[in-house]
Amino acid sequence: MMRASFGRKGARAVAGLSKLGRPSAWIHALRVLEFYADNNVNQKKLATHGTGFRLSPLASLRDAHLLTVGKNVRVGERACLWCASPGGAIDIGDDVIIAPGVMITTSNYGNARGALISSQDRKIASVLIGNDVWLGYNSVILPGVTVGDGCIVGANAVVVDDLEPGGIYGGIPARRIGSRE
Repeated sequence: MMRASFGRKGARAVAGLSKLGRPSAWIHALRVLEFYADNNVNQKKLATHGTGFRLSPLASLRDAHLLTVGKNVRVGERACLWCASPGGAIDIGDDVIIAPGVMITTSNYGNARGALISSQDRKIASVLIGNDVWLGYNSVILPGVTVGDGCIVGANAVVVDDLEPGGIYGGIPARRIGSRE
C-alpha cells in the first residue's frame, strides 16, 4: 500500500480543510459575506450608474442612493465613495478612473476650539467629478470640491478646492503642477 506524502504545505492545506467543519468558521464566513453584501453589493444597487461601470469588490460605498456615476467609470480596490445624508451627493462624469485607495467624501467634522470635534456639526457638501478624470492612488477629495473635466490628480494628493479643467494636480493641499498636452 502506498502512502501519500503532502509535505509541509500539503499538511497545512489538509489541516485548513479540516477546519471547515467547525461551526465558528462557517459563522465567520457568513458574517464576512453579510458585511460585503451590505457595503458593496447592496449599495451598488442603490447607485445610479451608466454602462461600463466597474466597481472593485473591495471598494466601499456609503449612502449610495446619493451617488451618480457616468459611463465607463472604474473604481479601484479600497476606494471609498462616501456620500452623506442629507444632501451630500457625489456626481461622477463619464470615462473616469478612480485608482485604488481614493477617498471621496461629502462630509467633514468642524474644528472650532473649545468644543469636542465629535460633538460639532458636520460640514456636508456635494462633490462633482467631471468627465475624463483620473484620480491617482490614495488621493483624497474633500466635501464641496469640483474636479474639472480632463483633470489628473496625483497619488496621495488632498484636494480641498475646485480644480480647473485640463490641469494636473498634486500635493497637500493639491496645487496645479502642469497641464495635459
